[in-house]
Order: sequence, then structure tokens, then C-alpha cells
Amino acid sequence: MMRRLLFLMCCSVGFVSACSPVPEMGPPLTDCDADSAKVGSTAELTGYQHGVGGMAVIVDDCTIEIRDFEFDGGGVDVHVVVADNPDFDDYKNLTEDLRSGDPYEGVNLTVPLREGMSMEDVSHISIWCIPFSANFGDGAFESSE
Repeated sequence: MMRRLLFLMCCSVGFVSACSPVPEMGPPLTDCDADSAKVGSTAELTGYQHGVGGMAVIVDDCTIEIRDFEFDGGGVDVHVVVADNPDFDDYKNLTEDLRSGDPYEGVNLTVPLREGMSMEDVSHISIWCIPFSANFGDGAFESSE
């Protein structure tokens, strides 16, 4: 009980990293080919909380673009994550905290994979609240064919 109370207290005042560490991110991958069969695949983001929406597109072997991205900027420590399953039980973090103080309204967001990652391990994308394991919106990549 005391542990949960401490967690809620530190998260409510902004010390999220002390509550639940954000998964490590390696450096972004750059200069990618477009050889993967997944290039062109899309994932329509289904929003569950905080007005999340948009269309994620795999543009090359190491870059995802979220087109017309919508997010009200709320939540606690919110990131773009990807996984190879719809449960996101072993997700990979791709971004810093998305909360900027302003909402995202029709923004195109470019998100690179990180060192050691491959598009072959990506089948789902989510806007994810790290400390509460809350899925604000997600989508499954569908083939462009």
C-alpha cells in the first residue's frame, strides 16, 4: 500500500522517471534502404484516450511517419512505442515524452527506429503512457498490397 501511495505521489508531481523508468532508447537509425516488405504498410490509429488519431506509415526500413497525428497532449510520460504483438507486453520505445504543452492537431510526426531494431519486428504501434501501461491509441500495420 505504501509503495503504491509513493508511486502516485511522485508521479503526480512530475517525478515519473523515479516511479517507472522509461525503457532505454538507442540512437536513431538513419540512412535506410527501402528493402523491407513492410515499406508502405499502414496502421490506422484507433484512439482510446486523449484524442489520439492518425495514420502510421512505414516509409523505409527504419522510419515510421504518423500522418495527421492527433493527441491532446495529456497523460503522464507518453511515448510512441512499437511491438510485435497487440498486447505490447514487450514494446520498444521510439520517442521522448510527447507531452509538449500543446496539443498535436494534424501534425506529421517522423519516428525513427532505434539502433538494434528492425522493421521485421514491428507489427503494432501505440501512443503509450509508460508509468501506467496505458494505451492511448494503437494500430496494426497492414500490407499496402
